[in-house]
Amino acid sequence: MQELISYYQLATTINSSSQADLRKKAQALLDSYMLPNGDAGEQYVDAEAILRERAHTETQVRRLCGELGKDLKLVAEGEGKTPQSHEQEFGPVQKRVGWYHRVKDAAMIEDVLASFKKRELYTRVMAGEPDPIRQRREEILEAQGRGRSRSHKRRR
Repeated sequence: MQELISYYQLATTINSSSQADLRKKAQALLDSYMLPNGDAGEQYVDAEAILRERAHTETQVRRLCGELGKDLKLVAEGEGKTPQSHEQEFGPVQKRVGWYHRVKDAAMIEDVLASFKKRELYTRVMAGEPDPIRQRREEILEAQGRGRSRSHKRRR
């Protein structure tokens, strides 16, 4: 840990582009430190990892993991559990994301997944239907966005 702190201080001093990587390593160490004694980060999964391990595509993972994460958190808290969490980057934003033990929470994860697969969102995403929010945004930009030709705007 001391070595990592020294490298981070050096990277900060010289304004190195390595700061972001060192920050991620430090955050991973902090996340692991916050786990119960004897547990390691490899024993935990978040909604994104759950979907990836079940062979969902990148697009499916992006569209589903936030909602699956909310369902997992709802059930865990409903059972009186406080999920472990780790920090994750979403563009420029850092957020705490729920982490669930692969073995101890396996039954809960499977139950939540079974229910999640019944949701309309899951059915739409798995059928390959376009994201309605993205589709609406693209339509707005095509109709009103800067840099589009006037003749193209009139055709719509």
